[in-house]
Amino acid sequence: MGAALGCMVGQLSYGKKKWENIDHVIRKALPIVYNAATDLVPLIDRDTEAFNCFFKALKMPDSTQEEKDKKRSAKREGIMLSVTCPLTTMATGNSAWEALMELAIHGNINCVSDIQVGAKCLHTGVWGAYQNVKINLPEVKDEDTRKKLRQEAEEALGRADECLEKILQIVQQRQIQAVSS
Repeated sequence: MGAALGCMVGQLSYGKKKWENIDHVIRKALPIVYNAATDLVPLIDRDTEAFNCFFKALKMPDSTQEEKDKKRSAKREGIMLSVTCPLTTMATGNSAWEALMELAIHGNINCVSDIQVGAKCLHTGVWGAYQNVKINLPEVKDEDTRKKLRQEAEEALGRADECLEKILQIVQQRQIQAVSS
């Protein structure tokens, strides 16, 4: 939703006589936010499938050693999918920040509230994916892998936090300038 709102702002700014001096910025930003928006939608289903894989593994029989080994392997595979899929979601969401920032700086001033909402939505998506990583990490048995995945998730969330704050500040400044003009 956040990247899609960025697309909307870009489309409301692009090709308009009043905004023709920023066409080059919009032309660069639009494909980035569009790709993020279209790439994020299928990740919702992939996340569900990843969790279902883990949940299915929990229900596997474990009467014999062979069954126990298969169950352990399936659980490990399922939990890794349940962690790496939201990490992919975080990375995909974070790929839209720079373009959204350019739209916040240069886009149609009448659309700044859409940039604010878009930034909040994008951040919420990254934060939600972080929560999925966090809740599934205790199931990752290898400590080094768990640490690496936690660090990756925390860095991605930190980037989203910083970018959200920056965009909100940019929009606030533009609003102040617009009122005082």
